[in-house]
Amino acid sequence: MGLPGDIMLYRCPLCEGKMNRWRYPAIKRQDNFGRQLVIYKCVECGNEGTYPDI
Repeated sequence: MGLPGDIMLYRCPLCEGKMNRWRYPAIKRQDNFGRQLVIYKCVECGNEGTYPDI
């Protein structure tokens, strides 16, 4: 897996793979806490999801 202390921010809901920051949406969107939403992509299966940027 990762190194000790390696923080896994998001896991893929399909295959449990690691989600990496992929790109910013064309239209800036925020969640209900005012955090910028970013599109993450799974390194294992390629699934994309939108999550708050941390």
